[in-house]
Amino acid sequence: MLEKEQNIKDTKAKKCWNELSLEQQKKTLSSAWCPSCYGHVDMDFRDVTLNEEGLMIEGICTQCQSKLTVFDQEIVKMK
Repeated sequence: MLEKEQNIKDTKAKKCWNELSLEQQKKTLSSAWCPSCYGHVDMDFRDVTLNEEGLMIEGICTQCQSKLTVFDQEIVKMK
């Protein structure tokens, strides 16, 4: 579990996120695309939500502090 997860508001999304291995979580956070940095960056985790299309992971770019969102459709396929 990542240290900032205590701030997650969506309990169903938190459950889905926690079911991912720590390796999968880190891979997701380290493959975010930052439009300000023009490339893949590490993302500092902030929140996660779940909708019918998948898991939305929110955070900030560790390089420029821009807000980022990573969308993972694989979560819906797992459920």
